[in-house]
Amino acid sequence: MSLSESSVNFGVVVSDVEAAPVVKLLGDIDHGTKDVVAAALRPVVRPKPPGVVVDCSHLRFIDGAGVGALLTGWLAADGGTRFEIRGGSDILKRMISILGIDELLRVTDTKDGISATLPVPELGALRALVAQLQHENTELRQQLREALEPDVSVE
Repeated sequence: MSLSESSVNFGVVVSDVEAAPVVKLLGDIDHGTKDVVAAALRPVVRPKPPGVVVDCSHLRFIDGAGVGALLTGWLAADGGTRFEIRGGSDILKRMISILGIDELLRVTDTKDGISATLPVPELGALRALVAQLQHENTELRQQLREALEPDVSVE
């Protein structure tokens, strides 16, 4: 299987070069390219292969939308497929950790890394995680707003 999709700073290549399908992500993944990543992952994980490798070693940039696309791919794997993210940068690892999904999306450094088959959390638990992230985002915005507003005192 081979799929190639590209724009100026982005590309996806899907192949069966190993025992598991490999989705190689190239360039930059952000809001503008996240849907292409999710679309490339869906048909790879839908047949429930024993494992899927997402090779991030050629990414130059990934933001929260890109991490969301990886999480969407993991969710599509439905718990029956080992979902391995390989070669992610320290920034990708840190973003996954900050979002609190490092138990869901595990990043290995080499092709010798082993990722466990991780169960899909109950929908309620996933909704609670999303609500928590939205709440924390709201608190951060409020703190930023307060820090940027001039201190006005009434005499």
